[in-house]
Amino acid sequence: MLALSLKDRASALPAGHMADGAFWLDTNTGDFISSTYYMPQLPAWVRDFNALKKADAYRQQTWTPLREPAAYLNSLPDSNRYERIFKGKTAATFPYPLAKLAPLNPPAYESMYTSPFGDNLLTDLVLAALQNTDLGRDEVPDLLAVSYSSPDAVGHTFGPLSKEENDLYLRLDLEIARLLQALDKTVGKGKYTVFLTADHGASEVTRYLADQQAPVGSYSQAALNQAANAYLVTQLGPGQWIEAERNHMYYLSRTLMKQQKAEPARVQQLLADFLREQPGIAQVNTTTQLLNASYTTYLEAKLQNGLYFPLFGDVRFELLPGWTGDIGVGASHGTGYAYDSHVPLLWYGLGIPTGVSYAPHVITDIAPTAAMLLNSKLPSACTGQPIVEVLSSGPPAKKARK
Repeated sequence: MLALSLKDRASALPAGHMADGAFWLDTNTGDFISSTYYMPQLPAWVRDFNALKKADAYRQQTWTPLREPAAYLNSLPDSNRYERIFKGKTAATFPYPLAKLAPLNPPAYESMYTSPFGDNLLTDLVLAALQNTDLGRDEVPDLLAVSYSSPDAVGHTFGPLSKEENDLYLRLDLEIARLLQALDKTVGKGKYTVFLTADHGASEVTRYLADQQAPVGSYSQAALNQAANAYLVTQLGPGQWIEAERNHMYYLSRTLMKQQKAEPARVQQLLADFLREQPGIAQVNTTTQLLNASYTTYLEAKLQNGLYFPLFGDVRFELLPGWTGDIGVGASHGTGYAYDSHVPLLWYGLGIPTGVSYAPHVITDIAPTAAMLLNSKLPSACTGQPIVEVLSSGPPAKKARK
């Protein structure tokens, strides 16, 4: 099993604990790297790939639109006030000469990452993996996890309605075609199964939604953190009660609570009560609440599904739809709403019938569906259900051993 991406977590998380390798891009050097968790040093084929310095070649490219203007009618105008501007440019408009922009926008390969050329580079690595490993060449099933990260970087910078994001997806289609053509040659046409999905969606740019009269807004996370801790001080006494905040999750100081003999459940509830009164906050949940109740729908159910107690915080808040932190322009994500959590799921290849389904499915249904296709037992931590529509043709027949 191999996992490849530009982003570390988009490689290591799909790889899991027992992968043969996980590789991602070092944006400071342009090389693909890994961890000694998987191997003491990079395999020869990755070292050979890095020696080609393909990232340097892509960093010299100029990003221009792939197609004529008619292909971008669903995008906002190229010149608008909803996009971040690279240093070295006066507007977020085509063209983007990466050779000029890269030195002004560190890390060294960040501008290449935030362009379609990041996807080109990743496909090059995947093709090298197919050529230099035995993936798909015997009767033992192999898993190749490829995570294209440039759509996320471009979306954050320019927004999902931008001409840049539209152009990136037009080009990504060509990269997926290049990957499938390589699989046809190395594994064999019709001899492999593919699923395609995404790890999240994104909101439209808050400033754009506001111009469309949508009820949206933004807030300062730093100011909220300061006010929240000040409130706890008034209720519980002096000290830094909030140890950290990550992705709308507050982590309270266990040391201070122990010193002040404050029950965690009470401190959590005090913080939750304060947050519920703040502008832009839709709901607040404490970990004590999530551990002592059972939810089957909406945001609480999603939080419970993601509650890994050793790393979970104390209080999690959800913003109102369309609200974001003080990011200014560009887009963000991280809520439980449909625009962030509704992602595509496509199945293709061996064992997959022709068809379309409009039934609701979640990405945790992928693992049991793949297990059924492989006539394999379910993964130990599997929570999803097999997708019946995908399995309607039954599992592929096993080859007779010679």
